[in-house]
Amino acid sequence: MHLKLIGAMGIAIGLIGCGGDSGKIEQYTEQSHPNGAPKKVVYYQGSKQNVVRTSFLFDDGKIQSDQFFKAGKPDSIFVINYRSGAKLKESHYSNGKLNGPDISWYENGNIQSEANYVDSLPEGKFTTYYENGTKSSEVTYKGGKKDGQDITYYPSGNKKHLKTYVNGDAEGVEQEWYDNQKLKSETNWKKNVLDGPYTTYFKNGKKEEEGMYKDGKYEGKRTMYNEKGRKISEAKFVNGELVEGTSFQ
Repeated sequence: MHLKLIGAMGIAIGLIGCGGDSGKIEQYTEQSHPNGAPKKVVYYQGSKQNVVRTSFLFDDGKIQSDQFFKAGKPDSIFVINYRSGAKLKESHYSNGKLNGPDISWYENGNIQSEANYVDSLPEGKFTTYYENGTKSSEVTYKGGKKDGQDITYYPSGNKKHLKTYVNGDAEGVEQEWYDNQKLKSETNWKKNVLDGPYTTYFKNGKKEEEGMYKDGKYEGKRTMYNEKGRKISEAKFVNGELVEGTSFQ
């Protein structure tokens, strides 16, 4: 079993053997499965306090995950596998923090998500995919905050939702679409607060509701319609409080 473990990650063992304290790499089983097979194996160099790697295994001996350490902190590659042996996730650490690409896969080998981190903060594009490989969402981060368009898609590839961020705050027009690509809603944001006109629509394209927000609260007239386009109610708001309302049903 030990030979199998070392052979499976021989390159990684070479990585951890090049730095840190002198002395050979030794190991012990910290946890076991009910069938007696190792569940968690700890690798150390010099003393048991100097852990350089921990491996979790399935009960058939296949590696479930591998985490490497340097000076007590996660370092180098962190890998998680499916029971089938297919890779589930791969992350990169430096001095205890996520640094570099972070990728997840479906068991069929298609990418589920891909991102990049700098000092454990997302940086650049963060993209997710459906299992068939079609993109499901995409957003850009800057300094750990959303910055730019945050877009989600239907499995068909058509847009589902669009929202724009500036330094982590929602800003400007937010739009949502039905799967037939007719507009479902449109709202406005200002420094992460709803502010300005908003409209929602039925799937047939007719207006459902329209009104106004000011500093995150209803302000002014709000009108609601039925699916045939007939007005069914009107209301007036002041600072989020309903002051007047009429029903036409």
